[in-house]
Amino acid sequence: EGPFCLYLAHKAVHGPFKPAARHAKLYSDVKISKPPAEDMSGRPRWIQQRQEVAKMSDEAYAERIRNYYRTLAAVDEGVGRVLKTLEEIGALDNTAIIFCGDNGFFEGEHGMLDKRAAYEESIRIPFVMRYPKLIKPKTVIDEMVLNIDVCPTFLDLAGVRAPKGVQGRSFKPLLAGKTTGWREDWLYEYFRDGNFVTAPMRGVRTKRWKYVEYPELPGAEELYDLKSDPHELKNLAKDPSAAKELEDMKARLKRLMQETKYPG
Repeated sequence: EGPFCLYLAHKAVHGPFKPAARHAKLYSDVKISKPPAEDMSGRPRWIQQRQEVAKMSDEAYAERIRNYYRTLAAVDEGVGRVLKTLEEIGALDNTAIIFCGDNGFFEGEHGMLDKRAAYEESIRIPFVMRYPKLIKPKTVIDEMVLNIDVCPTFLDLAGVRAPKGVQGRSFKPLLAGKTTGWREDWLYEYFRDGNFVTAPMRGVRTKRWKYVEYPELPGAEELYDLKSDPHELKNLAKDPSAAKELEDMKARLKRLMQETKYPG
């Protein structure tokens, strides 16, 4: 009867992507092809070496993608059950609901599968929110919101101050169309994770530009103009025409590292 908070993390859509029996044949009639090969010459060496898709047969790749979406079907059903239950107990329109992921995912873009890289497919996540008290249907917010903003936003909606040290910020003002003073850039970082062939990295993203550097790989860096090159196909880090933007993004990264007390 009283206030509640539910955190529900679906495990289905994780490798090895084993769908439920009821979804085993879903999408069997859908033809799936590998993405076009990309020119890797301007990429860091570890990216050039991490070309998982090239090692797979066409059918093995297609079945992997089908299984990925088959497991998502179970997630869709689970979310539907939650919404139906909230409706049945009369709490649906009085409950703030966020559906999001903890990371993006490669399905062959840049020749890769999985995640663990700073390209858009890996770092962008689905992020959908429903709360009729504050959000009009079909509202789209273009400002950059991060998953670390979920905690302070829920606390803000509940009238509670976020604890000291929380790096995210409440995006409640964005729901009312108030964008003044919102973030213009943010820090991305990745350390080591098991035995994956992935170099530690850190970077900064603005609405238009992205810069990534690799501390253990001297000289390896990437710069992309997301407006003219949304699929990040041309690395501009060594392009003289982008020298000003490179300098600006490096300065932003340094500032963000200082603000977050980044080690090293």
